[in-house]
Amino acid sequence: MTNRLKFTPVQWTVLTMLGLVVLTLSACNLGVNQPISQDAMVATMVYQTAAAQVTQNAILTPIAQLTQMASSPTPQVLPTLIVVTPSPQATNTPMPPTATPMPPTATFVPPTPTATPVPCNWISFQGDVTIPDGTSFTAGSKFTKTWRLRNIGSCTWTTQYSLVFVDGDKMDAAKTEIPLSKSVAPGATIDVSVDLIAPSKAGTYKGFWMLRSQNNARFGYGASAGDAFWVSIKVAQSSVLYDFISNLCSAEWRNGGEVISCPGTVGNAKGAALKADNPMMEYGQDDEPALRVEPQPVDNGQIAGKFPEIEIKKGDRFKSVISCWSGMNNCNVMFQLNYQIGDGAIQNLGSWTETYDGSTTKLDVDLSALDGKKVKFILVTLANGPANQDSAAWLMPRIVR
Repeated sequence: MTNRLKFTPVQWTVLTMLGLVVLTLSACNLGVNQPISQDAMVATMVYQTAAAQVTQNAILTPIAQLTQMASSPTPQVLPTLIVVTPSPQATNTPMPPTATPMPPTATFVPPTPTATPVPCNWISFQGDVTIPDGTSFTAGSKFTKTWRLRNIGSCTWTTQYSLVFVDGDKMDAAKTEIPLSKSVAPGATIDVSVDLIAPSKAGTYKGFWMLRSQNNARFGYGASAGDAFWVSIKVAQSSVLYDFISNLCSAEWRNGGEVISCPGTVGNAKGAALKADNPMMEYGQDDEPALRVEPQPVDNGQIAGKFPEIEIKKGDRFKSVISCWSGMNNCNVMFQLNYQIGDGAIQNLGSWTETYDGSTTKLDVDLSALDGKKVKFILVTLANGPANQDSAAWLMPRIVR
């Protein structure tokens, strides 16, 4: 086989350029019989030298490389022509937006409501059983107020619980603390009542009441169990239809068996009835006038005054306060309010016993049953048993309309 010289592309490029130079210089002398110029000769020599060098390098370089490889203990890697192919310019192709993953949807769990503790003692006000707010009374009228209450607390109301007055107008309540009549379990109801007397002057009055536990804790109704329930009334302006003191001696006074003089005198053996401007009642002196009476000082003695007839209308009331006379420690008498229509039988409207115990009795008698009648009223005072300091008084006895 024929051995061929192999040249690298650079070597071929150099040889080609030198050849072109020689050809150019030679062409200039074609067809002219002129000696070769010094420049042409130099170029030719350069070409020849370069060509020879290239040829020598082409022959010797592979041989030298093979020799070096044979003698070298470490294999040598022949230089490799690396052709770098330019990468096409990257196109800025927009990427589709990547969806941001949503966090997993949390399942809503409503908070567990915290149970509101029910107070031990708590009232639900159910209403007024008697005496609605604004009920009108005449001065001194007696009445009973009743409320209906439901136990909505968690504790049972025992009979050690009480209805108690807390504020406002007491309205002459005989008791300001009234024990419950029965136990009331949670959810049950009870009616509670108090006896009251309308004040003596016209106006509007309101008294507040609550319950009190066995531990002396007062409670009512409302959000905080702190609201009292109440009684609210109006006292109408009344006029005195008949004043018994002013008409004292218009009455016929008798001690039972005989008529006695009027006015009488204290300590009279036949008994007595007289006016006292500043009476001495069991609670002390009063500034209102009174009718002082003394039964005949015998066992079961009496004193009675029958007054002229007057016509009664519906709503008329008899009012007074009765008492033993101050200092009469052994006083024990009975007061009676009687009446007579025409010459008919004597009828009783009420009887009340008084002893010397430091207390008095307020009278408020409804006369409506005598509506349209002409009535003679009889004020009677009787000794209960033996006569012994039986001196007493009717404070401001009157009929009001």
